[in-house]
Formats: sequence, C-alpha cells, structure tokens
Amino acid sequence: MLFEIAEIFVRSVTIERINDDPFESTPCRVYLNDTPVKETENNVITLFGLTPDTEYTLKVMARLPYGPALL
Repeated sequence: MLFEIAEIFVRSVTIERINDDPFESTPCRVYLNDTPVKETENNVITLFGLTPDTEYTLKVMARLPYGPALL
C-alpha cells in the first residue's frame, strides 16, 4: 500500500493512502519514532502535537488477521 504526504505543518503532518477506497481501507497502526501513536482505517491520517525543527520517522503497519505488515 502506498502513501503520500498531503500536508506538512509546524506541529502536524497529514498522509494519504493511495488507493481506490473512498474513505476507509485496511486497518492500520501508525508509528512515530517506533512508538505507536494511532490506529485507524481512514485513508487520510493526521498526526498532531509534533515539535518544530524535529526529525521524525513515520511508519504505517497494516493490522491483518494473520499479523502486521509494513505498508
């Protein structure tokens, strides 16, 4: 599954899944610096509360019946 960065702001980032589903898709867990921060089925995901001038690593893993998969 592919994602693109939709918006970057001083204290938030929004990513969007690239697929044909209109609003929701495969459930996933979002990690920020290897810490889980959100679980969602939404195609548009926004993370708030970021610190300005800080580097982050963002990872999204699918929650599948047979286990997680890196998206």
